[in-house]
Amino acid sequence: LAIVALALATGLLASIVVSNRLSTTESIRDRSEPVIVDARQIQANLAEADAAAANAFLAGGIEDPEQRLRYEMAMDEAGKSLTSVASLVEGDAESIAAVEAMQNSMAEYAGLVETARANNRLGFPVGAAYLNTASALLTDDDGVYEQTDIVANRGAQRYRSDYNSLLSTGLIPVVLAGLLALGLLIALLRTQTFISNTFRRRFNLPLAVATVLAMVLVAWFAIALVGQASSLQTARQDGFSDVRQFVDARALAFRAKGAESRFLIARGGGDAAEFDAEADRLTNQQNEGILDRAIGDADGGNEEERARRARREWQDYMAVHRVIIEAEATGDREQAETLALVDANEAFDEFTEAVDTAIGSNQSQFSNSMDSASSAVRWLAPASVIFAAAIALLALAGIQQRINEYR
Repeated sequence: LAIVALALATGLLASIVVSNRLSTTESIRDRSEPVIVDARQIQANLAEADAAAANAFLAGGIEDPEQRLRYEMAMDEAGKSLTSVASLVEGDAESIAAVEAMQNSMAEYAGLVETARANNRLGFPVGAAYLNTASALLTDDDGVYEQTDIVANRGAQRYRSDYNSLLSTGLIPVVLAGLLALGLLIALLRTQTFISNTFRRRFNLPLAVATVLAMVLVAWFAIALVGQASSLQTARQDGFSDVRQFVDARALAFRAKGAESRFLIARGGGDAAEFDAEADRLTNQQNEGILDRAIGDADGGNEEERARRARREWQDYMAVHRVIIEAEATGDREQAETLALVDANEAFDEFTEAVDTAIGSNQSQFSNSMDSASSAVRWLAPASVIFAAAIALLALAGIQQRINEYR
């Protein structure tokens, strides 16, 4: 009876523990991480749209159709990301309020851009004021970028909570289940020794099979949980963290590009400080920018090369930007605008391609690691119950053989 109780308790607790860990792992993969990335993507897409709108405006009355198309595609992608975020923040009042604020601001932003565009095509200088007002909706203290930060930070809190529950407090029931499984294995071995000494029976097949099953269950339980923990750590350190870095780098770069165009639109009345601040967060002389950290955090040669390529392409764009600023400062506005609309755009496109490649690679690494973490324990929950029931029945059958000898 003690063996039966131990077997059933072990199987039930192991099944519950594993099911909870699988559920938490899938929550990280399907909810916590996507809401963080999608929130950052909203910021990146809106920054891209803002940069494209400013670039199109800079071209004058006949806007650049390529930049207009980029604006429309970026706004469309921002809308898709917002819809995705809205579906992932159910039950989180703070995130829901932020999503609603973003939705309202994005609609207002699109209206202001269209007004700026109409005035620009008619040659009215007031169009620049509408464009600046639209950009302020994104960058103000309570603007869209701030709301995306709220959603991303809430998602990061859930991620940390789920991750810590798996690798810290969640280990308590794991240890308890492991102790029960070891206790079951010890009880089976001692019972066989007792029966062998008492009844002079050297071998009891049902008890032997039950013991083998208990050993398999203990080994499977340990290997699966260690493998899951390793995959979770890999997903967080080598996938998720790098995805966040490059998505943030993409957003900052587009914010800088938009600032460059707005500086030129202001025709000498603007300030390049906004561009400099965003660019300094990407890379600086102290090697403390996002792109600098991405190189240091790379976990392999290919990943490091992708990070170095992104920084190299950004530096190429910065070289063009400096020439633009010099041309504007010397009054050669035509050269400054030509460089901004041609050379700078080409260099910037090379940078975004490099960043997108790095994001895609690290996203795949995260997804693969999280899939491995789920696969490690997926079949252990039902197997624990099946093994426990089989062990209990085999133990009863093995002991019953000795009882039958008295009849």
